[in-house]
Amino acid sequence: MPFLDISVWEQNFQALMRQEKPGVKWSLKLDNSIFPNKVASGWTQFQQSAVAQFCCSSCYRSWASVQVKILCHIYLDTWKSQGQVLMRVFAQRCQKCSSSNFEVPEFSKESMMMVLERLAQHILERYFGHTPKKTPVIRGVRVGKPHDAANCERCALGYCCGKSSIGNKATPSKPPGSSPGSHSSPLQPPNGNGTAPELRDVGKGLLFIGVAVLFALAFRKAL
Repeated sequence: MPFLDISVWEQNFQALMRQEKPGVKWSLKLDNSIFPNKVASGWTQFQQSAVAQFCCSSCYRSWASVQVKILCHIYLDTWKSQGQVLMRVFAQRCQKCSSSNFEVPEFSKESMMMVLERLAQHILERYFGHTPKKTPVIRGVRVGKPHDAANCERCALGYCCGKSSIGNKATPSKPPGSSPGSHSSPLQPPNGNGTAPELRDVGKGLLFIGVAVLFALAFRKAL
């Protein structure tokens, strides 16, 4: 099943969400302008790896990958009972061609449904308090080869995947409720110098204790 048929993905995603939350309308759209860890206020981020097939447009070599990176930005308007999901699937390129293009993956129906089930389960847990469930896997798929960072679009953009598998990962963001905005603003550290106030307070306390101990030792020697 071609990945670019996003209407099929959206229909299946909406069907999964209606089973649990029929009163909330959801949309699923492709958006290649979103990036990892750059989430607009009120949105959340969910990442996962999936199984898909690729075909090189230069040499027509095909390969399967269990390291297909998928990024979703999610927004829920509780007042309107409407949810939005922006999804980006990162491409891969051929290992054999010296100047190959990044190719868009194709997913089997089983793999597509697994991606959507993980996404739906994350939304139900994150926004509706559902009990976490065991992450589904595709039987017969080996997960042992290292990630090919040199031919991964996500890594090429500077967002290194590192050691990864078919697992999923959710990244907390600001609490939902504000209006969605641009998806180009990176998350900011707790303060200007990147140090949490609690850590600074602990450091001050330890410094004070150290000075007091030294003063007491010097006073005893003087006696």
